[in-house]
Amino acid sequence: MFSLDTTENRPPVVVDLPVGFRGTRERVYSPTVVDPTAAPGLVIAPANNMAYHVRWGFTGEWALLHVGSGLPAIGAIWGAGLGHVREAASLLADTGIDWTASRDALGATPRVRELAIRVHEQVSDAVRQARPVRLRESSWHLVPPGWLALVVEPGGEKWACAALTTYTDAENLVIRHGVGDVLPGYDLEICRESEPNWALRCARQHCRNELLDDEEYGPLQDTDRREIEAEAREQGWRHLDDRRLLCPDCSHQFQPTRPVLDRY
Repeated sequence: MFSLDTTENRPPVVVDLPVGFRGTRERVYSPTVVDPTAAPGLVIAPANNMAYHVRWGFTGEWALLHVGSGLPAIGAIWGAGLGHVREAASLLADTGIDWTASRDALGATPRVRELAIRVHEQVSDAVRQARPVRLRESSWHLVPPGWLALVVEPGGEKWACAALTTYTDAENLVIRHGVGDVLPGYDLEICRESEPNWALRCARQHCRNELLDDEEYGPLQDTDRREIEAEAREQGWRHLDDRRLLCPDCSHQFQPTRPVLDRY
């Protein structure tokens, strides 16, 4: 499942939305399954052509709609996929505007139009750059030195059999797997790593995905960032710049749905 802000685990709801016209000007409404957003009063639905002079049909993209009127909350954002439309809703939610108000009440508030234009510009820029609007300063973070469970051979040679986050975890492993009972002369002991490790998390704010170790249960950690970057490329992470990478889930959802031209 994709991890996108606060709406990812909310069930879809059904609302009556305009889906076309009868005759020339009379709107036709139909129950429509929509995606709730972080902004009460705004939902995401499949976009469709609603102009009375255009043949009705889905466009294959997404629209951020005002529930009370069924009309777009902001202008169409060319090439915006589901991730970008959800971000637009999250940005509008943070403006302090009551989006459950009627369309007329919202239209009579000058600040609403100003904020909608600002959000439209922010998201449009992000679509052009194939990235989220909200990014962490860096995907890299340091992890305190971990604890190692070492196997001690009869001759005194030692080798690590597990790397753990806390001393308690390492102690529990040693107690649970005393190798002396199975391999006479062998023992287990605990020591701490000498250096902190680097780990990698998705650059999008609120995304909880971390680069995982494909041989262990948990995040990949290493003192050498080059090793982590190589594994990230193998797992499909995408570089945004020297400090930030997107996980495969976010990389997919924050790609333009159609070619987007730079501003001129």
